[in-house]
Amino acid sequence: MNNKSVISNILWNTAGNIIYLGCQWLLSVVVVRISGSYADAGILTLAISVTNIFTTLALFNVRNYQVSDISEKYTQSDYISHRILTCIAAVALCVTFADVSGYSLGTALSIIAYMLMRTVEALADVFHGILQKQWRLDVVGKSCIFRGIALITGFTVVYKLSGRLPAALFVMAALTAAVFVSYDIRVTGKLTKLSCQFNRSSLINLSKDCLPVLGYGLLINSIALVVRFCIERYHGEEMLGYYGSVSTIAVIVQAAANFILVPLNGVIGEYYAQGNRREIQKLAGKVILLLGVVTGGTLACAAVFGKFALVLLFGKSIEPYTWLLIPTILASCLTGLAWFLGMILIIIRKMKALIIGAAVGAAVSIVLSAALVPKFVFDGANVTVIAALCISIVIYVITLRNRGCMKG
Repeated sequence: MNNKSVISNILWNTAGNIIYLGCQWLLSVVVVRISGSYADAGILTLAISVTNIFTTLALFNVRNYQVSDISEKYTQSDYISHRILTCIAAVALCVTFADVSGYSLGTALSIIAYMLMRTVEALADVFHGILQKQWRLDVVGKSCIFRGIALITGFTVVYKLSGRLPAALFVMAALTAAVFVSYDIRVTGKLTKLSCQFNRSSLINLSKDCLPVLGYGLLINSIALVVRFCIERYHGEEMLGYYGSVSTIAVIVQAAANFILVPLNGVIGEYYAQGNRREIQKLAGKVILLLGVVTGGTLACAAVFGKFALVLLFGKSIEPYTWLLIPTILASCLTGLAWFLGMILIIIRKMKALIIGAAVGAAVSIVLSAALVPKFVFDGANVTVIAALCISIVIYVITLRNRGCMKG
């Protein structure tokens, strides 16, 4: 794989995912602009936060393991059949949670509908892992663009006509599923022979191998979920709507960081298989420098243009909360760094350190959320997320230095 091809793959993957997540973020803008309130925006934010946990279960965080499986311990069929089963389990658990959580019918249906869309993402992800191993991330990028256009268009039309959030989300899920079937499956099938055979032994072993990675994903994602859950419980859906409307824009920044990193998974895996830790050190240094530049540049843009842009998008009602943009962008970039360091730990199979770092971060989030969010609301939320992520990052850096994968 030459450098030109690597760069082309990174650009396609990054552009596609930024557009896709940008379209997801625009859902909040559409809701506020059409409804004129932040109540539905709060429900949407809650649905996004809750389904993050169940989506992690659906993904089982297999992608990094799949792409770094250079020796092909498991077949494509194993990965596909495993993903189908985890998606079924995740949807069942999400429906159960929505049913017993005490939320209103509209809120529960919104959570379920959004979960169906996230399930399509999870199914597409395993195909994208197959494509990534063939360095065809151009297909991945195009898939994300097509699904992004479908979801924002379908949602806007139905929400405008009906004013009902659950109905708009169900249509959105159906349209993204249609794109997945008509594009992802079809194109991947042309590039490689697809099959889906449920080999019990392989499925059990793959689950065991990736169980620590799943635990890591659940714990890392719970850092933000706990904070948002506390905001909703102590201060209501409307306050969560303000928080989510501003902070969700930072998802684009997070995506830019994360999807620059995804194509590097295979590169780092090859370096590690060759025992070339010096190259891993160099690459890690470049990526961290790049994340620093992205963080600094984005924070500078937010400081100058953030308030104007948010008021332009959401209206004057968002003005008292525009200050949230700076700390949420910082938290998003820290999340990108934590994902990158976690990715290296997965590749070198340091699962114990992976879990410990995420568990400590999650514990800090729980303690600080309970202590700070009820009284200090958004200030408490920001301090909690940033502190928890920083602690996880420190643990990961120490581990990687000890393993010779980062410079001391």
